[in-house]
Amino acid sequence: MDRKDVLCALVAFMVGTVVSSPSLNYGWNWFPSGADARGHMTKVWMLEKLWSMGDVPYPKWSEYWYCGYPFLWFYPPLSYFIPALITHFVKTDVLTAWKWWTWLAYSLAGPSVYASARLMGASPLGSLIAAVAYQTSYNHIEITFTEGRIPTVAAIVFYALVPGLLVAVYRRVWERGRWAGYLALVLSLTVLTHHSSGLAAITACLAYVALRVFRSWTLWAVGKEELPSILPEVPGHAWVLSAILLSVLAVSWWLVPALEYRTYSYTTKPKWWISMSSVHDPWEFFVPGYWKTRYAKYVGAVQFFLGWSGLILAARRRPRTFFPFAIMTGGALLLSFGLVLQKPMERIGFEPKWFLMFSAVILCTFVAFVIDNFRSLRRHAVLIMTCSIMMIDAAIGLKYAYCPIHYTVSELSALLWVKEHTGPWDRVATVGYRALWGMEPYITGAPSVFGWYREGTPIRDIVVQYQRSFKRIEPNKALKIGDVLGVRFLILSSRKPYAKRMIKELERVGVRPIRDYRWVRVYEFNPIIGYEMDGVKSVFLGNKYRYMRLCKLLRYDPKYAPAYAFTRIPNCDLVRYAHPQVVVMDKHPSPEEVRVLKEFGVKEILVLDRYRKSKTKMFGINIVHDRPLHIAKMLPKRNLKPIRVDLGHAWFKVYGRGWVWVKVPYFPCWIPDRGVRLGGIDNMILLRVPSPTTVKFVWNTHPLWIALSAFSLCVSLYLTFSRRWRT
Repeated sequence: MDRKDVLCALVAFMVGTVVSSPSLNYGWNWFPSGADARGHMTKVWMLEKLWSMGDVPYPKWSEYWYCGYPFLWFYPPLSYFIPALITHFVKTDVLTAWKWWTWLAYSLAGPSVYASARLMGASPLGSLIAAVAYQTSYNHIEITFTEGRIPTVAAIVFYALVPGLLVAVYRRVWERGRWAGYLALVLSLTVLTHHSSGLAAITACLAYVALRVFRSWTLWAVGKEELPSILPEVPGHAWVLSAILLSVLAVSWWLVPALEYRTYSYTTKPKWWISMSSVHDPWEFFVPGYWKTRYAKYVGAVQFFLGWSGLILAARRRPRTFFPFAIMTGGALLLSFGLVLQKPMERIGFEPKWFLMFSAVILCTFVAFVIDNFRSLRRHAVLIMTCSIMMIDAAIGLKYAYCPIHYTVSELSALLWVKEHTGPWDRVATVGYRALWGMEPYITGAPSVFGWYREGTPIRDIVVQYQRSFKRIEPNKALKIGDVLGVRFLILSSRKPYAKRMIKELERVGVRPIRDYRWVRVYEFNPIIGYEMDGVKSVFLGNKYRYMRLCKLLRYDPKYAPAYAFTRIPNCDLVRYAHPQVVVMDKHPSPEEVRVLKEFGVKEILVLDRYRKSKTKMFGINIVHDRPLHIAKMLPKRNLKPIRVDLGHAWFKVYGRGWVWVKVPYFPCWIPDRGVRLGGIDNMILLRVPSPTTVKFVWNTHPLWIALSAFSLCVSLYLTFSRRWRT
């Protein structure tokens, strides 16, 4: 890197600072309006609060996030620790630290794109224009200032380096080890900043290797290349795969527990998740509808056409190096239509349009190769025109990106009531409020409001199944679902039309508010959060959604609802310790399953079956196939007695004995001091304890993963900085 590279990188950084400078204006009106921004910033507030409570350095649990949530498991920690450290050491408030962190992350993306283009072989001037193209692209503006996906913005700083490092590993033969070390470190930092960006970066590396191998094998098979010309690429393949392995091992201390937790998470995004906010493209009159709604928003029309032009020019000049990037970017474009693999992507909460978001960085990087091909023209006039168009694009995008946040009087009333009357573990549901999620703990000092019934936030994968009940304003079902989910308070605006209709319906069925507070009405669900049962007489083994449908038929009555097990395995702890009389399943059991259940004393197996009705015997156990409505009537009753439960930071104490069912967020890391944790249903946990028992949230990474992470980090640093390492 010479003086010219440093100067160009500084110019790219300055362009980013100019574009992102409005974010430094203090006040809510210049803060990103998306719920993502408020939610992410709230985690910084919570991190500071948990540190002040002595939970350092890495808090595992926060009762201030969804009123009980494993802290920093769903999102990696790096994006939150940096602004929290700024807040702690600079002695400023969270909002100021978050704005400066947003400004810095946005501005650093330009130098990263510049460095990546230079590693690919572009000139300093072409690389600078590529950096400016990304700093002014709609992708960068939209995810930062409209949606507020700050972890994604921070991860782009590292993700943008991946294409250049891939090319460097293959082209710089004598320093492959060093560039592989850089690639491993960059991939690790990307994963620790934003998990989806890290997955995209690793997928891009694997796809690049696979495409190079496939192309070489195809050319050799048809006789266009000899074997000696292909073999020199093999070390490059090995180094890239080694870098991927090192990066995954380096973050295994966080990744392995996070993947384990996701199995039990109730935060999977529903299929109808939020669509892209509107950003107007100045070129929308010249492009078809698809480009207007996809690339014109995620990349920008100018960046799209210049990027693809550069990609084609580079692939024609050096097909072995750049043709895989063209295939990958074209594949991302096709997948963004949502015509292929749509259902699997929806199942994991991945939106097809995200393929465009991650390919935008690659496209803007290849703008450099278009500029380098203008050598025969009056280059400066062309560059000035191109940069002017990009800046106009960015100015119009910024005009629509900064949407002010305004709280209505009813929303402020609800916030004040939450501040005065709720505790950290009290789940509060609201109807019709768009703002009551995110920054409210920072404003009020109270826990976050639990979510919108109307939008389906409370335990999303359950409410998605029953959202029609809320849209039809069926208060009975809403109250019952709220009860089983542990929601204590329901706050309705007395001014919103749909909330008024629900208030009338609640009055019609005899439900009265416990308080009229300014412009809101407050209703209370069943406040009992713990039950003692005389025994577990029925168990459900099967799909979670089938179980929720069955509970809906049972009106969520714990006297009838089977205890839930997060498994289909018949010899799980729930069956092993409870010895139930009846097991409910969502599919016909195999002979091995029936044999195991018989050993634990099961007398009858009820199978949910909409299409046939039958009764058979296997190994002396009755197996009944029937409709869920009829199965619900066959379940044995239980006797319940309310018990006292004390709640604290990452612990609760139950004053009961025997079978205890507690309404707290269910995760597999709640471990009782005595007794056994058997199972649960989302926010309910089932215990078997001998007497009053304290249950703690315990999460300790296995020492093996910590050792592997440390070893991989040392190897990556050695490869990167050792001058003796040559291949």
